[in-house]
Amino acid sequence: MRRTEEVRRLAPAWCRNKALSWCPNKALKTTVIKDAKNLGLQRLPSYYLAFNQAWCIAVAIASDLLAWLRLLTLDHHPKLTKATPDTLRGLLHVPARLIRHARRRLIRLPADHPHAADLTHAWQKIRALPT
Repeated sequence: MRRTEEVRRLAPAWCRNKALSWCPNKALKTTVIKDAKNLGLQRLPSYYLAFNQAWCIAVAIASDLLAWLRLLTLDHHPKLTKATPDTLRGLLHVPARLIRHARRRLIRLPADHPHAADLTHAWQKIRALPT
């Protein structure tokens, strides 16, 4: 009994020091894991290891692309900067056309889409990135 009380008394200091050195930003890591599960990491497609490895690589690429999209193009909107993949999926599933006119690439969006201005602004930021 005395041993468990001693462990309980010493555990918070040990956990606190270990947590600060090992996991400085736990909330960010849990958000990244939750987003990866939402992108398809929750269900692996096959029994075979090679297929599942390719699936995990595809999920990692999709997660990185969404993170860069949020960081580089959606930083003007505070809600879209912290958006989940479901929110971005609803934002990006829009009937749009990419067209070329006078040696320029343009995006045509429906006028009644609620995020048309955000998507146009994001497209302009993508076009302004150095190649």
